[in-house]
Amino acid sequence: MNGLFGVELIYAGYNAGVLLKGKAKQPVYIYIKNDDVEIRDASHLWGRFNPDNQETLRKELKKDLDDQISESSPSGRRESTW
Repeated sequence: MNGLFGVELIYAGYNAGVLLKGKAKQPVYIYIKNDDVEIRDASHLWGRFNPDNQETLRKELKKDLDDQISESSPSGRRESTW
């Protein structure tokens, strides 16, 4: 986890963390705001450079001024074991 993402999860009430199982059929991201948890389409972010993705998400989520973003690296997206 990067930055304050882990701390923000605790503030949202997820003290034990978040366990993700399985594999999505298309690129997705998980939106968490207090009790609101959604799996959203991320096709428009796939294959782009991480800072560009963060800028795009911040614009999309501008109503959430205190947002935190954590994302996988390109190697994580390819399911690299190294």
